[in-house]
Amino acid sequence: MARLSRLAEKKKVARYALANDCIAAMVKVSEEGGEVGDVYGSWRIMRLSREVGGFPLIPRDVIEGMASRLLASDKEWVMKLWYDEGAVFGGVLKMRFADPAALGSEILKLLPSYSRRLEVQKNGAEKGENYSVNLVADFGEDLMLCLEQFLRGTFSVFGLSNIDSEVSRNILHMLFQAQKESK
Repeated sequence: MARLSRLAEKKKVARYALANDCIAAMVKVSEEGGEVGDVYGSWRIMRLSREVGGFPLIPRDVIEGMASRLLASDKEWVMKLWYDEGAVFGGVLKMRFADPAALGSEILKLLPSYSRRLEVQKNGAEKGENYSVNLVADFGEDLMLCLEQFLRGTFSVFGLSNIDSEVSRNILHMLFQAQKESK
């Protein structure tokens, strides 16, 4: 209730009016088959898409087809493009999350339903901390290669370098380590 009161005060509306607006929006979502848990993730992906100049309503088959054709014609350019866009996305995420370990659950909320699992785990290692990233998704191998570069770019913003990767049709395993600071 305290959060609702603060938000209502910030918006200069009555707490009950704000609560009624929230309930009315959820009723509409529910009537169209949505779930309460869908709302935040859907809103967040649209907001992040605007922040990075994205367009989220492109069918997966279109993206898969584009990735395959572009990789066949100019792999180096495509990989750099995905890396660079991952770095832009990482910059947006870094404003909200200081620790990359928090990204797994947050990014998974943003990924479409065909992304079945994304885990980001912080591991203590003899040579320093590292992060393991595991993505299980219903994507083809070409798009998974692109996502590997995207995640490399995303985590580079957090000062992490990719030291190991395995990519297959549905599974991406990556290991990141803190970059050594130059003296």
